[in-house]
Amino acid sequence: MSLSKSIAVLIEELQINEKSGAKLYDSFWKYVAKTLAEDGIVEINGIGVFSIVKIEPKDDKSKAETKINFTPSASFKSEIGVEI
Repeated sequence: MSLSKSIAVLIEELQINEKSGAKLYDSFWKYVAKTLAEDGIVEINGIGVFSIVKIEPKDDKSKAETKINFTPSASFKSEIGVEI
């Protein structure tokens, strides 16, 4: 979903103005990023868990890397009707 569509959904669902919707969207993702950086994991009830996962190097020439993993909650999967 694009940024503009995400904000449009917030505006409609929460019946708020565009500026408030954009601020809410931005604040939410800043919170997720900050908490991931500090704790390595963010659990959002009804949505799922974001976590930082370390990927070991495949050989001596590579470096270890990290990636962000998302595990959806059962209620989120049920809500959208898709198995993720």
